[in-house]
Parts: sequence; structure tokens; C-alpha cells
Amino acid sequence: MEIKEGYYVRTKTNIHKIKSILLDNEINEKFYIYEAYGYELGFLENEIIKSSENIIDLLEIGDYVNGLPVVHNARDNGGNIVIVINGNAYNEKEIKSVVTKEQFNAVKYDVEG
Repeated sequence: MEIKEGYYVRTKTNIHKIKSILLDNEINEKFYIYEAYGYELGFLENEIIKSSENIIDLLEIGDYVNGLPVVHNARDNGGNIVIVINGNAYNEKEIKSVVTKEQFNAVKYDVEG
């Protein structure tokens, strides 16, 4: 899988947009840079689960888009991927925010009772 600047990648914990790519000569592995909270951060190639030019390709059931859970991935009549939230289909242009299910589970608090 060739990943280029501007691609989206899904890691075990998050989705990132790649800003730049460096080669770590000591370990001969690519290091991917993304921007978050005004800082440039990065991770190694082996942390990537999947990648795409389109963020919608990386979304999974249980992720949250625009504050609501994704319940289904499908293709519209034109073959484009859409996600279903609250019974409505959304295309990539309608995505404003994403929280992966892994991020959500990391910060949620379960009240036992």
C-alpha cells in the first residue's frame, strides 16, 4: 500500500491525515507526520491498519461521525461509499467530525448499577 501526503490512515486508535512522510534511516522505516492540536506528531508505518485518499473509506460501524454513531456502510447507486447514521445516508462531503470507536471507548465512563 503506497501512502502519500494528504492520504488518510487508520491506526489502532485514530484516523489521521498525513502531512508529510520521513524515512528513519536507523530502522529503515517510514515515519508519518500529522498535525493535531497545533503540533506535528507522528507514528511508524507498522501502526497503520488501512489507508485511503478518502476518509469515508476508513470509517467503521461504531465510529462517530458528526456526533452520531455509524450503523452501516453501503454504496449508493453511483457506486460511491456512503455511511448510514440515524437512518440517513451521508457522503464524504457531509463529514465534519470523526471520533473512532476506539477513541470513544478510551474516554467513556460506564456507570454500573
